[in-house]
Amino acid sequence: MPSSLGSARDGSSRLRQAPEEVTVDDWPLRDRPLGASVALTLAAGLTWLSVWATGVAAVGAAIGVALLLTLWRSWLPVRFQLGSGGIVQTVLGWRRRIPWTAIRRYEPRGEGVLLLADASRAGMSPLRGLYLHCGDKREAVIAQLEHHLIGQ
Repeated sequence: MPSSLGSARDGSSRLRQAPEEVTVDDWPLRDRPLGASVALTLAAGLTWLSVWATGVAAVGAAIGVALLLTLWRSWLPVRFQLGSGGIVQTVLGWRRRIPWTAIRRYEPRGEGVLLLADASRAGMSPLRGLYLHCGDKREAVIAQLEHHLIGQ
């Protein structure tokens, strides 16, 4: 008599072994100082240019603060933990969990992965995505993504 357990143990089973949790520490100012320094230098230059063009220091300060807030990922260390519950992003002790259901697809790029909430490629979807620079842990990150995103 054939057993239903036998079919659950073969290679086509939905019961797959989950990969180990992956932790990625990303701090561009430390790990990629040239790129981060260029971004921060451009922000400082645009701040100075706004003060020069308007003659109002308050405008320059507002633009400078806005640029620093926009570039926060360049100068603050971020930790990403990829596990069974999703992706946990930790910055300065603040934790944000991104469930796997919020990620519809991913695109490998350079030394990282772009996580996207849209199932198909739309015009502005990459701008709303999250780029996860994983460096030497790229294969482990992709293994997590493939494990958790297949079947969604």
